[in-house]
Amino acid sequence: MAGNEVKPFQFNQEHYDITGPVYRGILESLGVENPDTVLESIVENPIKNKHDGMMFNRYVASLFKDEKGENDDSARREAAKKALENLSPEVSPYIKGYLAEMTGDYIPFDTVLTAGIMVGEGKSLQMGCGEGKTGVLSLATYGKLSQSPNNQVFLTSSTPILAEEALDKSIFYNTLGVGNDIVLITPNGITRPVISDGQVQLDEDGKVMKRTESFEGKTAAEIQAILEEAYSTKVVVSDNATLMQHAMAGYLPEPRDGVNREVLADEADFVLLDSYRPLQKTSELSEAEKAARRNGRNLSYEILQSVIDTKDLYVLDDENQYVDFTANGRELIISKINEMVGNNPSIDKNQIFDFVYDALVAQTVYRENRDYQILNDGQEIVSEDRASGVEIDLPQGVKQALEIRLKAEGKYKGEISTERDVLDTLNAQSFFKEFFNGRKHFVSGTLGVDSEEIAEEISDNFNINKANGDVYEIPPRETRTRIDHGKIAFLGKKDKRRAIIDNALQELAEGRPILIGTVSEEEIIALQEELATRDFSGSRPRILTYTAASEKVFKADKDNLSDVEFQEKYGIPKTKMRYIDEKTGKEVDVSYADFIKGESGKENTITLGTSIIGRGTTIKTEKPKKDKDGNRINPKKTVDEKGGIHVIIDGLHETSSRNQEQYKARTARGTDAGSTIEFFCLEDVPKDMRDDLEGLISDPDAFYQAFYQKVDQRTKSVRSNVVKFVEKTRAAVEGIKDSRISEENKLKATAFLTSRAFSIRNRACGISEREDLLENLTQYELEINAYEYMYVAKFIAEERGEAFDEKKWLEEHDYSDIAKRHIPFSKEREEKIFTLAGIKQQCDDVRLTEVDESTKNTKQAVQTIGVQDRSTVNKDDVGR
Repeated sequence: MAGNEVKPFQFNQEHYDITGPVYRGILESLGVENPDTVLESIVENPIKNKHDGMMFNRYVASLFKDEKGENDDSARREAAKKALENLSPEVSPYIKGYLAEMTGDYIPFDTVLTAGIMVGEGKSLQMGCGEGKTGVLSLATYGKLSQSPNNQVFLTSSTPILAEEALDKSIFYNTLGVGNDIVLITPNGITRPVISDGQVQLDEDGKVMKRTESFEGKTAAEIQAILEEAYSTKVVVSDNATLMQHAMAGYLPEPRDGVNREVLADEADFVLLDSYRPLQKTSELSEAEKAARRNGRNLSYEILQSVIDTKDLYVLDDENQYVDFTANGRELIISKINEMVGNNPSIDKNQIFDFVYDALVAQTVYRENRDYQILNDGQEIVSEDRASGVEIDLPQGVKQALEIRLKAEGKYKGEISTERDVLDTLNAQSFFKEFFNGRKHFVSGTLGVDSEEIAEEISDNFNINKANGDVYEIPPRETRTRIDHGKIAFLGKKDKRRAIIDNALQELAEGRPILIGTVSEEEIIALQEELATRDFSGSRPRILTYTAASEKVFKADKDNLSDVEFQEKYGIPKTKMRYIDEKTGKEVDVSYADFIKGESGKENTITLGTSIIGRGTTIKTEKPKKDKDGNRINPKKTVDEKGGIHVIIDGLHETSSRNQEQYKARTARGTDAGSTIEFFCLEDVPKDMRDDLEGLISDPDAFYQAFYQKVDQRTKSVRSNVVKFVEKTRAAVEGIKDSRISEENKLKATAFLTSRAFSIRNRACGISEREDLLENLTQYELEINAYEYMYVAKFIAEERGEAFDEKKWLEEHDYSDIAKRHIPFSKEREEKIFTLAGIKQQCDDVRLTEVDESTKNTKQAVQTIGVQDRSTVNKDDVGR
């Protein structure tokens, strides 16, 4: 994404044609005479030792000094308010936005203003963490709203926690007259700022007050009504996963006619590169079906256990969470199914095979304290996304298979989760294409990391090309104060962990808080065990942890621990974590995220976290305070004066080096001090990479670079295969549409193919470019082709009144390997597939449209069963 670098205030830059009038207009509105002369003077005589991005901000701030030369914030706010009141209606929205920010506690840096204008004018960009992305997105949003009354803006982020931060800008939006036009949508409800007498209300701490309408206890129809109104709001704030789930559930409609729905997607690296696995649309099962599923999953567990030690049963890529049966393994499993089920017509053998695969995944890929934690005395399982650290649902089916396995091992004591049927899948690329008809803008905060990969992704999928001037990089506004102590490598984990704790305690003794970013809960436990071996002459440090499960544990501790026990564990009274709000009279529960932000930046504190702490967590530290006469209030040196937060990165994240950079960005934000150091070892590397990298262990930088070249290529190939598979399936559906069978049978054939594709996709979506796996990928594509052609041939035969043998057809058309493993759908399964896909209603719709040729349109019928992209397919196929 880097390449077109923006340096604000260089008149020879092409984009200054856009920003120049805005800077001039701001100065004019503030009553500055001869603004052109002022701007030219600033550029001719730049402030020493500062990047260009500080100059305009510093000049504006210099206009509002008291007699002692100190900042006069009240004068600045009043001047901005007066300027806003006197602005002409046709003034640039970015001038209004800048002045609206000035009426609060913030004067935007000109990097923020320049970037906001560029995004508002249609660019995507990359900028460093802590450089003011929130301000950029706010300015760009208001700019978009001002361009047309038909514009609607969606501000998206990677997690609900990050999305909620946009509501903190409600004062800004309210100052500009759109405070009632913003809504936050989360999986649990909708939230709006509290506005009274036309003003956003603040609590006693100066934070924006919010009102939430929960989905809890509401019917699907009630939720639909709430969201229908919410999704018509001018500014919609949410996280990507929630929006995609709502799109598949029908809560988020496609844009209405005449409405330009634009998206400003923050955390573009996570949204487009890390969260590439498709989300699923599911449907409720009846009680009888749920019972049948449980029996089927128990049977599949028994089948797998009977053959799990068989040689050449499966092939495994543990780091990418990919596993599949070999060709011999699939034949063995089908043989076992036939042996144990016989000809029982009430048992769907296809489904049992899928269940056995889910059991294999649960048996081989998912590891306790790496991919999930067992909480509350075995009553609950929490799974964590390794790229972001946030809590996620395990893939459909795998969760039930894992629970059955853990229950058999005596580790899980809860109920087996309620199952649902999968109807459709959607990935981020397809989502942005299909649900946003306006321009798309992607913003990333990992400056210089994987920038080319982000640029390639948005160019391939959205025609946003840096070569055409669509993508820019915003440089830091000033030199960072962060000290990076480099990388230290070891052969084994024991030596690495010992060195990490040594380093942490050394910096802790200097009065600095410590943040240790790890790859998993498993590593956190190991570091805690190493800490427990140390003797402390003074007070023991407070040890905090932050993982996907922390919020649930924290809530349970507030309910169950005594005041003394809670104080011992968290180092703070329980009463401070739950209190009655005097204004609302309601009990307020402090979240664990807020607890971490407020407490982990304090002295004598070590915080160990997974990736969740590396994205969007701004840790607070005490700053030097002075009274109005400039005298110091806090006599002791503050954390910042002692060097700031010290970040230790433990291990190598197998998803991307972006995780490493995200951890580093937790310290030295803005002008704060801070330092980082990285520790890793050969044992942190996947086993299949160790032989190639072992010779580089004495050169940590070379080792690191070589490792992430391999990891990034592997992740890229997995993501590419997922996207290809979705496209391949949709192309096959398009092929069915172009066949000679009736419209009704096209719908049925599509439903059959889609059902097969879900089963294949579960096996295909984790595959990497390992040589021993590429044969499997070819096999998956072949299966999609085979089923596309076979179902068309099947319905052609039915329309002719001829019998059709699926297995025989596969054998006769060079699909003999697939024929060996093929199990036809049972009649009951066929009916279930038709019911799930709504075939009867769709067929009625098709017949109605056939009556009136002028309104014939089957697009909606096909979309209902999960076909949304339109691709082409080779027409030289068999049986068509």
